[in-house]
Amino acid sequence: MSIKPQRGFTLIELLIVIAIISILVGFTVVVAGGMMARAKSTKDMANHRIIGQANWNFSTNNNGMLFSPRVRETDFDPQVVGDAVVDSINSRLWVHSFDEGIDGSGAEVSEALESGVAFEYIGNISPYKSPLDPNNERVRSYSLNAYVGVERSIDDYSGFDNSVWRKHFAQTASISQITHPSSTMCTITEDEVRNGGVNINGFMVHPRYEVVDAFPLWWYDFPALWSPEGVGISNVDGSTETIPLSTEALREGWAYIRNNADGAEPEKWIDSEHLSQHDYDLLRKKLLPGHIGSILDF
Repeated sequence: MSIKPQRGFTLIELLIVIAIISILVGFTVVVAGGMMARAKSTKDMANHRIIGQANWNFSTNNNGMLFSPRVRETDFDPQVVGDAVVDSINSRLWVHSFDEGIDGSGAEVSEALESGVAFEYIGNISPYKSPLDPNNERVRSYSLNAYVGVERSIDDYSGFDNSVWRKHFAQTASISQITHPSSTMCTITEDEVRNGGVNINGFMVHPRYEVVDAFPLWWYDFPALWSPEGVGISNVDGSTETIPLSTEALREGWAYIRNNADGAEPEKWIDSEHLSQHDYDLLRKKLLPGHIGSILDF
């Protein structure tokens, strides 16, 4: 009985098999990458929900008072504003980014989170850091709205306690003073390279009432541009959403801040040409709807 010799693969057949395997591997990598990105975005939104719920629970246990958006003690003079105001602000700091809360370079350490009033209601440091944050050194990626939880001025900062800024201010230390909690920002994912990478106090953009072409757009802080879908936020009522940021100008503005962080450390990015108008409007209307802008904006 004769035995037929076994035929091996030809070179062309091997190349076809290799090509198919390469396509499958590439497809798997793309799918896995997409799943990982979605998982990170889901965790990011979960963190917003945790911090927002912590703020709500804190208010329930403290006669309606909310976290202060500040992470450092207010610079108000007690002899000017009164001891009660200063004590109220400093006793509600959600994070303590001073003294033992920062290291020698000024960067936050875990003690900053554990010493703030939010920690009792959050329970661990994990929800303070977004999984989307590319900076492995930072311990916190989120900021509170600078217009919410305040006693005397925006961010309870003395520099905003004057006639120019006061028309934009409304007292919101208590949750009962938030007229539209379901559409008022509580938390936002914020990027930062200034100040040792610490998000100093609350998140803010200039709150101008009127849209005046001659008036530039002032970005004091920047939403994190880590996700193509936009930036995550929570609202005062505990709901969460994604703000779909889209203008390339905002990325250019952030690049300006990042590239100058080690030099003059610019206080803000001024968009004189209104190139970031779309993103500016989306965030501005979440600051304090009904007071800054119109609730009809929604």
